[in-house]
Amino acid sequence: MSNLEIKKNFINKASLVLLGVFIASLILAFMIQNMGTTGVYLGIIAILLIGGLGLYYCKPKSIPRYITYGVLATGILGIVGYVIVTQLITGLSPF
Repeated sequence: MSNLEIKKNFINKASLVLLGVFIASLILAFMIQNMGTTGVYLGIIAILLIGGLGLYYCKPKSIPRYITYGVLATGILGIVGYVIVTQLITGLSPF
């Protein structure tokens, strides 16, 4: 087993996914703080780009792949949340 492989322990996998969520949140917060409203768009795009590249270049069942899952989950939830909030603000029903 190489250093980048992980044992099949649920706690290890969950903590790596949460680390990915934390990293994605840091990226999004940094972009919003420095760029304002434009940072929301660029932050979500950056998160999805990092997640896509992570899926493409990381081996399955490796530590970086589980971190990538957390980053992608945050990006997808960011898009869904943005769409729902935008529809609520404009008066359209999101459901």
